[in-house]
Amino acid sequence: MPAPQAKLGADWLSVTDIRTTIDKIRSTRTAQSNLLRNLSHKLERHAEQVTGSLRGLDVGDRSSVVAKSTRGLRSQLVAESADQRLAHTRQLAALADQIRSAQTHYRSPVQMLMRDTRIAKSLACHPSEFFND
Repeated sequence: MPAPQAKLGADWLSVTDIRTTIDKIRSTRTAQSNLLRNLSHKLERHAEQVTGSLRGLDVGDRSSVVAKSTRGLRSQLVAESADQRLAHTRQLAALADQIRSAQTHYRSPVQMLMRDTRIAKSLACHPSEFFND
């Protein structure tokens, strides 16, 4: 495995920031899963309702009508939920990028030293920011 490269412009995330980001990822994944589960449940319920209302038709015609009706509802649900699904996906991608960018800091001793040096310089120049007496 190649040695990690120091990235001077990458954002530093503290352990607390990483935990918070991971919690956001979990909650966003849960919201996305709930949305998809609800949409799937609506499709199943619709198929059951259509099947129940067409008991007088033979099996071949009934399955054809149910399939067409379900496809129509699926298209409608896809269109209605597109913005929400895209927002969840984009948020998950952004949070994953944050975590990936932080990995470099924790894998590279140079990055850790640079971080400690910046904190020490800030502390020496502006101690009031760190110590509120």
